[in-house]
Amino acid sequence: MLRDEMVDERKWINNQQFINGLSLSTALPGVRYNLAAFYGAIISSNTTGNTNTTNTINQYLLSTTYGIAAGVSFHLPGYLTMIGCLPLWSIIRNLKFIKKAIIGVNAVCVGYVITTILQLWMNNVGESPYLSANSILCLVIVWFFDFYPPVVVLFSAVVGIVMGQIKGGEIL
Repeated sequence: MLRDEMVDERKWINNQQFINGLSLSTALPGVRYNLAAFYGAIISSNTTGNTNTTNTINQYLLSTTYGIAAGVSFHLPGYLTMIGCLPLWSIIRNLKFIKKAIIGVNAVCVGYVITTILQLWMNNVGESPYLSANSILCLVIVWFFDFYPPVVVLFSAVVGIVMGQIKGGEIL
């Protein structure tokens, strides 16, 4: 939903910027905050119309301001709702139908995670056997051998470079 809104409907960012933001934010703690701040900064630099924004201090300040504003705006309604609902939650959390409803909500959340994984796979790996093998190899290394994820990311980058050289400089 976020991608459709930001990339397809409003055209604030392009698909590559969306994927970069999602990838960077999942590598750092506080995924949603980082994602909101990154997209806020990107949107501010995209809306100025100036493609050479790295040389101006004003653009850095504007991007930083937009990033902070996006991060705060993203989380403030949730925090206010949480503070308002805490007294009510302490009363109703032990009701049986609430406990059963939470099980259903958890199932929906797992469905959203699986959908996101599949969308990322199709947008980035697609039908490439080389990228599929690389992705599956990294999954096995993390899942079964419990390697440190940043090391696996670096390993995957090296494997991607080697695969690109073997195939003639092009992976996809």
